Amino acid sequence: DVSNVIWYREDQLDESCEWLDDAVKNVFTQVFGEPLGVSVKVPIGSWVGGDRDGNPFVTPEVTEFAVRRSTRALISHYYDKVQELIERLSISDSLVSVSAELEESLASDRESMPEIWQQNARRDASESLRLKLSFIAERLDATRDVIAARERGEQLTKPHAYSRNQELLTDLELIRDAVVRSGADYAGQSLVEPLVAQVRFLGFAGHRLDVREDAEAHTRALAGITRAIGIPELDASGLRRELAGRRPLLSPHITLDEQTKKTVDVFRAMQRAQRELGERVAKTYIISMTKSAADLLRVLVLGREAGLVDLGPGDPQSQLDVVPLFETRDDLLAGPDILAELFADEAYARQLRARGMRQEVMLGYSDSAKDVGLLSASWELYRAQERLVEVATRFGVSLTLFHGRGGSVGRGGGSPVFRALMALPPGTVGPRIKVTEQGEIISQKFGIRTIAERSLEVLFSGTLMAMETDWRDGVPDEQIQLFRETMERLSQTALPIYRRLVHEERGVFEMFLAATPVKELAHVHFGSRPVYRQRGAGSMQGIRAIPWTFGWTQNRMMLPVWLGVGTALESCLAEPGGLALLQDMAQRWPLFDDLLSKIEMVCAKADLGVARLYVEQLGADRALFTRLEQEYRTTVQALLAIREQSALLQRSPVLRAAIQLRNPYVDPLSLIQVCLLRRQGNADDGQRELIESALGITVNGIAQGMRNTG
Repeated sequence: DVSNVIWYREDQLDESCEWLDDAVKNVFTQVFGEPLGVSVKVPIGSWVGGDRDGNPFVTPEVTEFAVRRSTRALISHYYDKVQELIERLSISDSLVSVSAELEESLASDRESMPEIWQQNARRDASESLRLKLSFIAERLDATRDVIAARERGEQLTKPHAYSRNQELLTDLELIRDAVVRSGADYAGQSLVEPLVAQVRFLGFAGHRLDVREDAEAHTRALAGITRAIGIPELDASGLRRELAGRRPLLSPHITLDEQTKKTVDVFRAMQRAQRELGERVAKTYIISMTKSAADLLRVLVLGREAGLVDLGPGDPQSQLDVVPLFETRDDLLAGPDILAELFADEAYARQLRARGMRQEVMLGYSDSAKDVGLLSASWELYRAQERLVEVATRFGVSLTLFHGRGGSVGRGGGSPVFRALMALPPGTVGPRIKVTEQGEIISQKFGIRTIAERSLEVLFSGTLMAMETDWRDGVPDEQIQLFRETMERLSQTALPIYRRLVHEERGVFEMFLAATPVKELAHVHFGSRPVYRQRGAGSMQGIRAIPWTFGWTQNRMMLPVWLGVGTALESCLAEPGGLALLQDMAQRWPLFDDLLSKIEMVCAKADLGVARLYVEQLGADRALFTRLEQEYRTTVQALLAIREQSALLQRSPVLRAAIQLRNPYVDPLSLIQVCLLRRQGNADDGQRELIESALGITVNGIAQGMRNTG
C-alpha cells in the first residue's frame, strides 16, 4: 500500500501538480496581463502507514518505514531533476563572472568531496554551475543511501549527506541566482526555479503522513501509564495539570503493557521522523470517534512524553497538529461545543499559540451516513460546518475543514468534485481545505496523467469558486430561511424511519448479513481494516461504515442512500405548494441539488429485481424487502416529480448510457455471486477455498461495474 501511494505521487501527482502551477500562472497572465507572482502548490498527504484505527498491522515501525520510503522516493526525484539541470545548464565561466558565494561553496565542496572534484574537474573545471550541480547530485545520492539504510534498520554515516532540506534549498537558490545573474533569466525561472519552489514547499516530506487512532486507544494508554507508575487515572483537570508542567510520566525504568507501549511508540516514531526529516513529514494526529475535549488533551499528554509537545511555562512549543474527527450525528451536533470548550481552555489555548492559531477538524461522511442515512447526515454535516467556522471565528482561530469523503455516495462521495465543493456552506471553504481521495477513486482520477491534471484543475477551480461565490446572493432572506426549515423537516421525517429500521429493529441488519457477501469480505482483498470494530463486533453498532455501504452495493439494493428519503420527499410534496418549493430549492440551493443528484444516480444504478433474487435465494425476510421496495419506488417517483422527468437521469444522458452499457456485464456477476453464496454453506474445506476465490472475483467485478456507489 505504501509503495502504491508513492507510485501515484511519483508517476502522476508530482508532474500534474507542476502542470497545474504552470497552467494557473499562464491563464492569470493572459487574463490580467501581469505575472501571478506566487506558486500554486497542492500538498499531497496520506495516512497509508499511519492509520492505526482498527488496523493491527500498522505498527510504529510501519509508520517510520512509510515516512522514510516516501522521503527516499522524493530525494530520487530531486536527484533526477538535478541531473537534468547538469545536462541543460552549460554556462562557461569565460562568458560570465562567478560570484564569490559560488566560489566559496565550490571550495567547501571540493574539500568535503574530493572524489567528485576529481571525476568532474577535467570536464567541468570551466563550468562552475555544472560542477556545483554535480556536488549537489552527490549529496542527494548520499542522503538517499542514509535513508535507505534507516529503512533496513541500519545506521549509515555519510558526512556530505544533506541533514536538512534547508541545505539543499540554499544550494539550489545559489544555482538559480547565478543563472539569472549570467543573463539567462528565462533558464533560471523556467528550469531552476520550479525545483527551488518544490524543495521550499515539500522539503524532504515526500507526502505528509497523517497518523490516526481511535480515541479509546489513548484513554487505555494513559490508564496503562498511570497504572504502571502507581497514580490515579488522569481526569480532565489532571490532564491540564500535566500539560502545565514538564515532569514526565515515563522513564526508562517503567515497564508498560504491550498495547500501551505500542501507542506510546507511535508518538516516539513521529518524533524520530521529524528529527530526521523535518516536522512536515508527520505532524498531524487524527483522533477517530472524538467525544470530548479531553480526547485531544490525552493526545497532547502522550505527545509531551515523546518530546513533541511542551506547553509548560514560557513560550509554548508543539510539533503536533491534533485533529478531532467528528463522525456520528451526535458527534457532529456536539463538535462545535467541544471546539469552543477547547479554545477556551488555557492548556489548549497554548497549543493553538504554538501552532500559529490554526486548527484542523475532520468530518466523517461515512459514519454519519451509516448512523442516520444520507439525507439527515448531509444536513447535519452542513450545519456542523457552519457552526464550527462560527466558533473558530469567535476565538480568532484559522480553521481547516478536512472532508473525509469516500468514493461512494453512502460515504459522502458520488458527486463531481466541482459540484460537491459548490454544495459546501458559504464561508466554510478557505483559506485552506483538505479532502480525501480513497480506494478505487485514486486509480480513476489519477491513474492517467491527463486525467490527473484534469482532476487537480477541477479541484482548484471548484475551491476558488466556492470561496468567492455565495448562492444566497439574490435570494431573499425569508426564502433562505424557508429552505432551511424545509430541509430540517425532511431530515426529521427521514431520520426516525432510518433509525427504526436500521438501528432499533433487527430486520434490516439481518437482511444485510443474509443477503450480502459481507461475511465473505474478510476473505477478500477488500480493504485495510476489519469489517467490524473491536467493540460491538457482529452488531449494527460494530460494523464499519465502509462494508455497510459496500455490502448493499454488492446486492444492487443501495439501501443506505434512499431509505427514508422517499417518505420525506412525499410528505413535503403532499403539502400545498410543496412541489414548487422543492423545485425552487433544487434550482437555487447547491446542497439540495447535489443531494437529489446523488440519490437519483444511485436509484438509477440500483436494481431491485436483482436485489430480490439475493433476498429470496439466501433466505432473507421477503415481507420486509417488499416494504423496502415500496420506499425505493416512492423515492423514484418523488425525484421524477421534482426534476420533471419521465425517467431517472433523463437530463444526464451520458451517465444514463454508461449505466445501461455496464449493467449487462454486472448482471451475470450478480447471478454467479448469489449461486456461490448459496453453495458456500454446504461446501467442504476444499470447495470452500475455491468458492471464496471465485467470490472475490465477483466482489471486485461488481464493485468496478457499480463505480462510485461501491
